[in-house]
Amino acid sequence: MQDFQFEWNLCKKFDERFNDLMAFKTEFGHCNVRQTPQSKNNEHYSLGMWYNRMRQCYKVIQEGRSPHDHTLSKANMQRLENAGFEWKLSQKFDERFNDLMAFKTEFGHCDAPESRNNKHNSLCSVMRQSYKAIQEGRSPHHNLSKADIQRLEKAGFEWRLNKIT
Repeated sequence: MQDFQFEWNLCKKFDERFNDLMAFKTEFGHCNVRQTPQSKNNEHYSLGMWYNRMRQCYKVIQEGRSPHDHTLSKANMQRLENAGFEWKLSQKFDERFNDLMAFKTEFGHCDAPESRNNKHNSLCSVMRQSYKAIQEGRSPHHNLSKADIQRLEKAGFEWRLNKIT
């Protein structure tokens, strides 16, 4: 029965999948559904497969070719973008974010010390620099999406360590 449910989830129409994506966003605060071998038994695995298919269709369209299954119209691309859909995902950010969450588990906060020998400092300083560049209207050296910013803030990340009181 579970295999049937899994197959049915793969065949849902765009509107149904979009609604699933909005439910995911409500629960997790972002639209970046990951499809990894570790998530195979996860209830969001088929949504992750759809997410990847939308990204692949988008890439084909951007290259000037026609997607073979025609599942992504311009109107649906706009709906996804308006919802916060990320066409390119940063695996490196996820790895660093997971390191930061390990730091938070160990120390109870996300403010890794500013020192060269601290592996957690890498994410903190790079993200702070990128965020500052975005706030100042400059191009950041490292990609920092709105979803990444939200994930960091939700985790308790402070953009400024030395706050003036």
